[in-house]
Amino acid sequence: MAGKLPFCEFTVHNDNGSDEVVTSQQLELYAELYGIPQLIPGRYSDLLLLDLYLSEKNIGLSPEQVVQEIKSLETGSQSYMKPPTQFTRKPLKGLWHKHFLMVTPSSMAHNILNELGKHGTKRAAEAAFHPSKGEKVTTEMLNDFVNQVVEAPIQSRSERASLTGEWLIYAKHNGENYYLCIANHKRGERNSDEYVAKQLETVCCREFDWLRGVLEN
Repeated sequence: MAGKLPFCEFTVHNDNGSDEVVTSQQLELYAELYGIPQLIPGRYSDLLLLDLYLSEKNIGLSPEQVVQEIKSLETGSQSYMKPPTQFTRKPLKGLWHKHFLMVTPSSMAHNILNELGKHGTKRAAEAAFHPSKGEKVTTEMLNDFVNQVVEAPIQSRSERASLTGEWLIYAKHNGENYYLCIANHKRGERNSDEYVAKQLETVCCREFDWLRGVLEN
């Protein structure tokens, strides 16, 4: 059995310290803005919508970035992100996650540093500025250096579909994907596996009664 709760209210704490009440009806209207009910009818949680709403409001996430990865999972359309991965450790064991790109300085820097590795910046500088030749630094050299340490790493990871970002968490049931929430994979109380699991139990298990069996497996 799966279905939306008839009416639900969520009291959330915004980054500015204020409290806000968000209803399930408001979340459905929000989902309509991005075509979610048409794309995955009956297979998304209010928790996912609430996460999208608050992330857009508080940190500037564009929900289209998440919807794009849902489309990739549902239709096989191209994705530049890492392939989906199943959690193997409790309390999220049995669920799946798909990366989506959060276009923020920290997320882009994470991908760039992973691609460059320990000595990538040094090699790029040596290649661009030719220190052994004693040449003066030119605009062309600077542009080449920027390309090698910013544009090229992102392009390379895109071509290999290995960009990393935040997590879209979902479950598989009867051959279909059920989309539950989004989460930051960095550690911290509000991003820990335990916190995410508690949120899923509080909201998503009431919407999808089979989910509790997945979490308890």
